[in-house]
Amino acid sequence: KHMSERVKRFEHLIDKLYPSFSSYISGKRGLDAGCWYGYSIRYARRRGAEMHGFDISKDSLEDTHDLIGKENLLIADVQHIPYKDDVFDFMVCSHVIEHCADDEKAIKEVKRVLKNKGILYIAVPNGNAFEILPFKPFRFIIDKLQSCETIPCKLRLYLKLLAYHDAGHLREYSVKNICKLLKDNKFSIISKVMQGGGIPVLNIFLSQHLKAKLDRYIPQPLKSEIHIVAKNEK
Repeated sequence: KHMSERVKRFEHLIDKLYPSFSSYISGKRGLDAGCWYGYSIRYARRRGAEMHGFDISKDSLEDTHDLIGKENLLIADVQHIPYKDDVFDFMVCSHVIEHCADDEKAIKEVKRVLKNKGILYIAVPNGNAFEILPFKPFRFIIDKLQSCETIPCKLRLYLKLLAYHDAGHLREYSVKNICKLLKDNKFSIISKVMQGGGIPVLNIFLSQHLKAKLDRYIPQPLKSEIHIVAKNEK
């Protein structure tokens, strides 16, 4: 059920961003960079695509194996993609580059393995989202406190989650700077949309179902996630 809901959510989102995506991927080769549970892999395979995927986390990949099998899945880092140049017709990179030490290198690697005119779907956290905006000015202090061992670990984690969407994020984005990163690497933006919602302070306690309900009341610029479809212009 969990997988089915994620596949439906991805399908709804990608249809909004790029209505012809479903027919475009049929018979083509795709790569999911940071595949986690593999919901986009399942979506694409059902539409006739040859899908490959990788994740940097062994535990995440084992979860993927349990849900969709082991075919064409491996452990790897998006900053060092283990494929030759110009291999894939399309790629999915959902909530990955914000965890990378070098997001520019990650995008260059994505570009390298993607064919000319290949399609990239990418999602990143919105650094100006309503749920974290009140605490964003205090990020510098909160980051400093993360190395303070006199503060209990759980309290440090809670403080970070006030100002960031996820404790593992090294950075978060605005629409302007993620689009600039893509354009600087010769991707053209086909479409973009923002979605997701939360409430400051209480956000970490909210279920995904409740966040989805809140989404309709939050203005576009303040939503949690930025979703983009872009074309590789080599």
